Amino acid sequence: MKKINLIFILLLGFVFSACGVWTNFTTYFNVYFNASTAMELAEETMKEEKTELFQFRNDPPRGTAKANLTKVIEKSSRILQFHAESDYFDDALYLIGKSFYYQQDYSKSFRKFSELESLPNSELIADAKLWIAKCNFQLRNFEAGLTKLNEVKILAADQENDELLVEAFITEVSFLLNREDYESAVSLSRELIDIAGDDELRAEIAYEMGKIYVKIEDIENAVKLFAEALTYSPTFEIEFYSKFEFARGRAQLGFEEESLEMFEEMRDEDKYKSFYDLIELEIALVYYNREDYDTAMDMFTVIDTTYKKSESVGNALFYKGDIWEFVYGNYDSAKYYYDQTSSNNAPQETKLQARLRAVPISKYLKVSSDLANNLLGIQYLTDSLKFQEDSVKYVRYLDALEEEKAELGGDKETPTDNRRAEGSVNDRRDRQITQGNPRQQNARGNQLQSKIPFVPEPVKPKISADSIQVLNSDLKFQLGNLFFSELNVADSAEYYYQSVINNHSESKILPRAIYALGALYSTLDQNEKADSLFQIIYDNYNDLDIAQDAAKKLNLPYYDEEVDPAAEMFAKAEEKYLSSSIQDAIGDYRMIASSFPESPFAPKALYTVGYIFENELNLMDSAAVVYDSLSSQYETTEYARASKPKLIEWRKIELAKQAVADSIANAEKPVEEQPEISMENTEEKQSETVAESPKIDENLIDESESAVDSSKIEEAIIDEIDESKLTPEELQKLRQERLKKEFLPALKDSLQKKLDPKSKPKVKEKEDQ
Repeated sequence: MKKINLIFILLLGFVFSACGVWTNFTTYFNVYFNASTAMELAEETMKEEKTELFQFRNDPPRGTAKANLTKVIEKSSRILQFHAESDYFDDALYLIGKSFYYQQDYSKSFRKFSELESLPNSELIADAKLWIAKCNFQLRNFEAGLTKLNEVKILAADQENDELLVEAFITEVSFLLNREDYESAVSLSRELIDIAGDDELRAEIAYEMGKIYVKIEDIENAVKLFAEALTYSPTFEIEFYSKFEFARGRAQLGFEEESLEMFEEMRDEDKYKSFYDLIELEIALVYYNREDYDTAMDMFTVIDTTYKKSESVGNALFYKGDIWEFVYGNYDSAKYYYDQTSSNNAPQETKLQARLRAVPISKYLKVSSDLANNLLGIQYLTDSLKFQEDSVKYVRYLDALEEEKAELGGDKETPTDNRRAEGSVNDRRDRQITQGNPRQQNARGNQLQSKIPFVPEPVKPKISADSIQVLNSDLKFQLGNLFFSELNVADSAEYYYQSVINNHSESKILPRAIYALGALYSTLDQNEKADSLFQIIYDNYNDLDIAQDAAKKLNLPYYDEEVDPAAEMFAKAEEKYLSSSIQDAIGDYRMIASSFPESPFAPKALYTVGYIFENELNLMDSAAVVYDSLSSQYETTEYARASKPKLIEWRKIELAKQAVADSIANAEKPVEEQPEISMENTEEKQSETVAESPKIDENLIDESESAVDSSKIEEAIIDEIDESKLTPEELQKLRQERLKKEFLPALKDSLQKKLDPKSKPKVKEKEDQ
């Protein structure tokens, strides 16, 4: 019997064991295999897109990587739901947590890894802690993240899990770099090199450390780290970039010849063929830094035409613009290349710099063109032969274009001319003609560039020469400011400021040009010249604000600005008003107006008094007296303009009230004192009465609330609505509407009865007849 029981127990254990094996078997092949495979594919795709070892945040997954992560979550969720008894439960949590992290859903990822961390017997607890730390960093829980990383390091050391330990160090360095704590990041990276398991990883870490030193502009240490990376076993890309950055660093340290030799050697190696654009660009920059601009320009042009899809093209275009601007002084060409940089493949920081460079150049081109056209316009006004000659040239130019067009076969390929009329106003503009213009050198689309020299159409100005000279003084001053503050070309700034001073002595802009020229000399350490100009401003233009600036430059006492004694009194009156001492405030405001009538605070004080009477004390009659005084004494001020509509409205209301009162008084006279009214002369008498007594303006009556008992209107309004919830303007409007609808009709009817008590019977008698 015991033997049978033993056999039964063994069989039962085998069955249960077989069930567990079968569950794991079916879970693995039906679900987990697909989930883990999808994760591997997604991570391989994302690894290809990752550009840096210490990248704090990955880009959101796209395309197949995104689809595979969705698949991972779907398959792993099935394990949690239907195969919770299998040994793959914790693996499923791990895969889901990583998928959410890669999808940048850090809260969900944190919850899944927290679940995994809570499983007592899981082999993935240390891994879960690492990912919890990563989630905390992304969720900006920095202290919690660092605490969790320390736990990971301890567990990894106890378990001798070098891979996990390295990953923890990489995570912490990434965090430190994101916080811009470069010193700590470099120190921790050095520890990381010591614990890294293979030379390939050591090479990558050393290379990344070199990049950190470049970022903090410690080129000497950067060069050492790039050289160290080459002593390990770098991948092909790390090998190239380490050599590349080492050569760049040597050039920055002044060893340009050595750097040039290294770049040329790299260019001669076929294995670096895919990096030729970068190598060519650095060689061109060596010549650029040597100020061999012609050679550099040739090389930039080769890059521009050879490597169309690389970012090196954008960089080459930018440096071509730089040379055109600062070396050749051709701003039109410089802007062309800056615009090309922005529209081509280039690093974002290069595009931004190009756009910033193009802005002041655009201003310069516009202003200089206007100035050139104005100067030509003055010639046309003062020399009729010049206008005739240019008109003949323009007609001949049009005829030549037509002939050229006919030779090319009509409209098939029409010559185009993208040039614009720009006068040569200084040597820099003249150099544009000799250096050439890329707009003229390159054909656009299928059109051909015309080979005929461009001739602008002559146009006579519609204003006088003197008016043009006034405009020119301002344009020259603008150009001086552009060259001084934005284009940083001191000699051109001096030229235009001096031109204003020498040629536009009557211009209102003259003192500012003098001061600006002085400021320019100050920046050039030509202090004697600067002080002489500041002295001119100080002595002759003390009514301008720049006189105070000149005083500062010369360490001279400021001109005393006229102090208005009313200002302090007005401030005290304001304090009283705001503290509800209204009567005291009114007294102070009135004192200001009477004691300082010439002060700008006088009309302001009067207006404030009127405002208080009107809005605070509801004494519109008193307010009207103040407003009337304000309008008569300070008619041109903004306060008089603001009070005028209020005064007009008050007068209308008073006129309407007087007209109604007169009519009522007339109606209350004894009957025997009133003229007899008969049907025959009713209309005549009425017209006479109207002519003899004040007219009642229907519009004024409609707008006046005072024509009837205002207390009745108030009571009717308050019965319907809470007055406290209305603004004064809304309450006034409501009063007027009620007045029109309910009280004025009754008033008119009453007046009619009192003015003509016999009219109604007579009308009835007439109707009976």
